[in-house]
Amino acid sequence: MRLFIYFIFILCSFSSAIAAQKISAEELKNSPALIEADELYYDKKTSLAIATGNVQLTQGDKILVADKIIYDQKNNIVTASGNVSLHEGNGNIIFADNIELKDNFKQGVIDNFSARLSDNSRIAAIKAEKLNNSITIFEKIVYSPCPICENKPEKAPLWQIKARKATIDESKQRISYNHAFFEIYGVPTLYTPYISHATPNADRKNGFLTPSYSTDKIFGTKIKAPYYYNIAPDKDLIITPTATGKEGGILSAKYRQLVKNGDYELIASITNPDKIDQVGNKLSGQEIRGHIEGRGRFEINDIWNWGFVGKRSTDDTYLRKYNFGDEDVLTSKINLNGIQGRDYIRIESLSFQGLRPNDDPGQTPLIMPHTDFHSEHKLSKFNSSLIVDANILALSRSEGASSNRLSLKGTWKIPYITKSGHLFEINNSLRSDGYLVDDVLKNPSDSASRKLDGPSARFVAETELKWKYPLVKNISKSKLIIEPTANFI
Repeated sequence: MRLFIYFIFILCSFSSAIAAQKISAEELKNSPALIEADELYYDKKTSLAIATGNVQLTQGDKILVADKIIYDQKNNIVTASGNVSLHEGNGNIIFADNIELKDNFKQGVIDNFSARLSDNSRIAAIKAEKLNNSITIFEKIVYSPCPICENKPEKAPLWQIKARKATIDESKQRISYNHAFFEIYGVPTLYTPYISHATPNADRKNGFLTPSYSTDKIFGTKIKAPYYYNIAPDKDLIITPTATGKEGGILSAKYRQLVKNGDYELIASITNPDKIDQVGNKLSGQEIRGHIEGRGRFEINDIWNWGFVGKRSTDDTYLRKYNFGDEDVLTSKINLNGIQGRDYIRIESLSFQGLRPNDDPGQTPLIMPHTDFHSEHKLSKFNSSLIVDANILALSRSEGASSNRLSLKGTWKIPYITKSGHLFEINNSLRSDGYLVDDVLKNPSDSASRKLDGPSARFVAETELKWKYPLVKNISKSKLIIEPTANFI
């Protein structure tokens, strides 16, 4: 039977007449550490506490699991062997054949070390020596942030670093390597006597992020090496130079900014490749290609907020070719929103960039503005509500049809619920639509039909009777709702 007992590192004194004995749970129940094991013994002569069989020792935010754990009281040393794993509070998990720890896990030696860090990157080493809470030294280390293929675990990751020696300094939040080789799919490609990078749980700092490598028919070899610039706690910048074998260099950047009432983000890219015609043949000279995009949202007060979204490209094929997007139409807009109770208003302006071969920039619409307004007011008579809706749209083109619209709608809603649960609702509404158009086809499906110009208006009166009968049945922890509905307009 498994024993669940508290294990005290500063052990109580035992009778000298007893050479070895099992420790009871009652004697150790008020200790600062917890150990769980099949068996636990204490040898008074050697001051050794020995736990065997599915041992789990917990101290603070650290958990040590092993087949056998020995605690040397005199020297304050913990030795673990057999399927050893150490779960640290920062999310790292260490695996080893044998671990020897001193001074409450602050110092120690680990044989055949391997670890999965909090960001799922992996480290393996012949030996690891923990000097204190901050510094750990490794011999013959391998590090890779790339996931291991589940179907082929023996296959080398996309890239990894192998080094003769490495040091993790938690106080500086850095991992440094001496005599290191950078490998791609297990093939050494670069040697450096020294290199370092941030630990997975490091604070934001300037430095290179994880590079990426790929090959394809369009670009040939492509290598990205993003650099992170920590400008301030409220802003940062990522600059990503990309080298390609066939298209030259590409430079992209991403800027993020927190402000007092919101945040925004800007992204841009640029390249200067050889000119090509519409079928992909190279022409003489070069041309600048690129794009820009951004988004932002800002609170004005408890009622009002505004924001923007935008994206533009130098040409129709740039985004898709350089993997910055696959949209057919780029939409840019700025909006102002107000919400209070059941009332709201939204005012926005929109512009578009068509990226399809048959898109004509002259016929691309510009909407300025588009406004939606909705307001509800409770009336004392019949428990009814008065609803007011309005819509304004101004759509213009440099070539082709333009249209301006103003719509107003008033609705009187009268609900009534019977004692048996029938819900009746009467909606009486009147809507008026006013238009001012230019070059609008009377029949949009026929390009030869007559074009309309000037003002136009219409009025629509409507009465609606709605009936609902919601039926609810509770079934265990679920709820079944059947609601027949009928509308008469």
